[in-house]
Amino acid sequence: MTRNWDAKAALEKWVARSLRSPVNNLPTDNLNPIYFYKEGDHIPISELESIVIKTARLVDQLGPDYIVIFERAERELEKAKRDMNTLERIRQIAHRSEHSDFESNLIKP
Repeated sequence: MTRNWDAKAALEKWVARSLRSPVNNLPTDNLNPIYFYKEGDHIPISELESIVIKTARLVDQLGPDYIVIFERAERELEKAKRDMNTLERIRQIAHRSEHSDFESNLIKP
């Protein structure tokens, strides 16, 4: 008889076993529910930073075969920060142009 493997259940079990306090790095039983984001969901920067820390601990325990997980977490964090900076620049430019007479700067034939 074959038993179906449940990735979510396996992850939750590993987290419960391996959970450590971010304050003193001691084992803790304070297990917050795991939220699984769907593709296209916005993940807050603070959550991505937390994910990088958690994946570093995970890879440290499991070994170098899992480095790709950490690298992906780092890339996602870097991309989110880059996108946030780009959006902020866009807002600044748009706001600045609202208060200037950019119509007078257009090239007229």
